[in-house]
Amino acid sequence: MDHAVVDLEQAAATAARATELAIQVAKTTGAEVPAWAGTVVRLLDDWSGQLEGQGAAGQPAGGAGEGADVAVSRPARLPAASA
Repeated sequence: MDHAVVDLEQAAATAARATELAIQVAKTTGAEVPAWAGTVVRLLDDWSGQLEGQGAAGQPAGGAGEGADVAVSRPARLPAASA
């Protein structure tokens, strides 16, 4: 497992934007978008707003937790699709 300093507010906001992008791509390609997908974006946006002003690992900026390492797991690579 790799360790990195993570800004929770930024991570939640990025997840919301990535989910929005996935919704847009699905709609563009004609794929079905689950009804709950928009709710996920709103929940992530709300969470990001709640974290506003907090530094790494959810500690107040400039506080004791600033620069703390947070474990970040990376997903396994999927095998290449066969033709």
